[in-house]
Amino acid sequence: MIPAELRLGERADIICTLRRGDLPVTFKWLFNGREIRGEELGKVTSYDVRSSVYLMDKLRAENVGNYTCTVSNAAGSDIASGQLLVEVPPVWVEEPSDSDAVLGSQIVLTCAATSHPPPRVTWRKIQGDSGSGSSSGNGEDQSSGFMYSNPRWMISSNGSLIIAQAQESDAGVYACQVENGIGPGLSKNIGLKVNVPPKVSVPKGQLAIRKGEAARLVCDVTGNGPINVKWVKKQNVIEIHPGSRFEANQRRTNPSGYSGKQDQYTFELLIRDSQQGDGGTYACVAKNEYGEHRGEVTLDVLEPTSSPRGVRITEITSRSTRVSWQPPLPSNSPVLKYHVRYWKNGGVSGKQLHQVVLGGSETSTYLEGLHPGTSYSVQVLAENGVGLSEPSQLRHVQTKEEENVAEKILCEYV
Repeated sequence: MIPAELRLGERADIICTLRRGDLPVTFKWLFNGREIRGEELGKVTSYDVRSSVYLMDKLRAENVGNYTCTVSNAAGSDIASGQLLVEVPPVWVEEPSDSDAVLGSQIVLTCAATSHPPPRVTWRKIQGDSGSGSSSGNGEDQSSGFMYSNPRWMISSNGSLIIAQAQESDAGVYACQVENGIGPGLSKNIGLKVNVPPKVSVPKGQLAIRKGEAARLVCDVTGNGPINVKWVKKQNVIEIHPGSRFEANQRRTNPSGYSGKQDQYTFELLIRDSQQGDGGTYACVAKNEYGEHRGEVTLDVLEPTSSPRGVRITEITSRSTRVSWQPPLPSNSPVLKYHVRYWKNGGVSGKQLHQVVLGGSETSTYLEGLHPGTSYSVQVLAENGVGLSEPSQLRHVQTKEEENVAEKILCEYV
């Protein structure tokens, strides 16, 4: 006979009585299938020759289990078994502890306890973006587990919280509470940090500067530190050393923690006295122990375009001429305008400059209002977003003499 509704610390007697059979008899006790030897958990005594008692003066959690009484005489043997159940408050089997996880991985937050009756495990998120709020068991046997209202979260049979495909919003402080109605129960707060690979953001579009100006290439990086960043151009790492035109700077904008906030950095590559060869695509490559990411920014170093080519003088008359040219060599800044300059050669008063301004798609023009029999010099310049090019090669033109119409008519009349 095993008493019911026992509690820890109480006395318990398990009595095994012979109902029929011949004496003498021998009693033997087994606990969870093993013969009881010694008095570590209790001791064997008897009231009379037809009974045996297993006595436990002060129940402990270790006393909970199956007890078997075996009685035998010369004619045979018989057994009787029963389970000793003790109302035991929850005791940690595996206590919750702070945990780190990588973005996208599976998270297991342990909260394992034993008790009788079986414990009810409750998980709550008490700091951070909780999403679905608190979640707990429903008082039923936890061996089947249950799902959170968030489909990525569930409780395992041992009370662990399992989060599938960790997201940044999962970071925060969680509370695990274990209760079974006996005693105060157990409770533990733990922090969860979701470690994030770096993510690089760069300004959209191209960065254009004038030759000789300083260029500042900037990339913003989020993720969990420490984060290492290098600048790469054409698969070559930009080397930074004293006296170089290149300088690398970084600034941290906020720290990370269990609140779920990532580290945020701003990285800058400074190029002093920019040259034409500094133009191109630069990659900001960020790396931490959880991954690597890169972003690219294109730098255009602008300078005046080269001079127009192949300037020609054609269709010369006494008062006009045609000037044509070929565009300058291609550059990273298109031609916006052409300036055709011309002036008289010689004279005591010096040259008076004349100019015709044309659109960037034009490649010829007529110079009109010239003087007959006069020598002129002509140059063409190209203009882009930075300024004027050097003048083209100088060309000279001599307008034709204008005939005397009155003399010609008189001679023909005579």
